[in-house]
Amino acid sequence: MKGLLLGLVCLVSITICTGQESKDRSSYTIDVSQLDKFHLYNRRGAVTVKATSGNTATMQVTRYLKAKSSAKLEEAKKNIYLDSTMINGELVFFVVHPDMQLEFDEERGFAGYDHSNRYRNRGWNNKNDHVKVEFTITLELPARMNLSVLNHEHPLKVSGMQGEVKARNHHDGVLVEGQGGNASVHSHHGNVEVYYTKNPTSECSYGTHHGDIKVHFKSGLSADASLYSYHGDFYSEFDWAMKPMSVAEQGRRGAKYKVKSKGETNVKIGSGGSEQRFRTHHGDVYLLSN
Repeated sequence: MKGLLLGLVCLVSITICTGQESKDRSSYTIDVSQLDKFHLYNRRGAVTVKATSGNTATMQVTRYLKAKSSAKLEEAKKNIYLDSTMINGELVFFVVHPDMQLEFDEERGFAGYDHSNRYRNRGWNNKNDHVKVEFTITLELPARMNLSVLNHEHPLKVSGMQGEVKARNHHDGVLVEGQGGNASVHSHHGNVEVYYTKNPTSECSYGTHHGDIKVHFKSGLSADASLYSYHGDFYSEFDWAMKPMSVAEQGRRGAKYKVKSKGETNVKIGSGGSEQRFRTHHGDVYLLSN
């Protein structure tokens, strides 16, 4: 739904084309005074989110395209772009691409890309016709807002937000700094690092497969922590006590309980509190005090 948003203004667009390459830059100003949540779903290219004040969001976008032919480049310029829509009263920016379809999970309040179209649009997936696409995005967003942000390749960084943050990456790490609200931060091939300015008040999760997880809490943390790593270790700068997991099993003679961890380590920090879930496979987990 290109151009749908009320209060969305494209301030400048500069295009540079050289043969089979194209780079254009666009700036947006968005009135978010009536909004509580902002969604940004990129695919490839660095994403940086910075907190600001007021009721206006600004976004700088650089789109880079490279194709095998000038004809394919022109086709890509028409068919691959950043678009926006509203879903359940929430603002969503996403990449339009012939090989991808944005799928929104209303229950989770998050979206991802379905790539099944690549099998129907084989011209875009053919080695001779392949188009390289990168969107480098810098978003300045009012600190009060909740944020869901997704990337797949290149770094993802979020700074200074005070609302809830959900951040996902795949082939690179995620860095969340100055976080004042609860966070859910995940990668697959990269490290996850979070710096809180105040300790979480509800369940948060941190996960990666091939990297380390480092979460910097404030002193005086009280939380229940669930930690899992297949090959890694756990490190904590907070005092903790073991907290085995009890699982109820219903039988003919009623419920019975047994201790069952499934490889998890469950601990109580301080007097306990909101659950903090840590999951990695090949990395270490650090609970640090800042």
